Amino acid sequence: MAKNNLAVLLKQLGERDEARRLYVEVIEGRTELLGPSHPSTLEAKMNLANLLNQLGEWDEARQLYMEVAASRTEVFGASPSI
Repeated sequence: MAKNNLAVLLKQLGERDEARRLYVEVIEGRTELLGPSHPSTLEAKMNLANLLNQLGEWDEARQLYMEVAASRTEVFGASPSI
């Protein structure tokens, strides 16, 4: 949790490269520990996707958004409100 929060802060401070590196570490760690569809893993993927979107790396951001949407649909169902 602390690493993710640090990445959020770094992003807000404009240190986007370091934030990106930390988000990737968080995703890798949470995927290994909790699994790829765990809400905490998906939260970290969304954070990275949002950063990539801001950086103009739209293809990579789109891929992450699609992965998160597919995982959330698998876990929670196809409810339009989620």
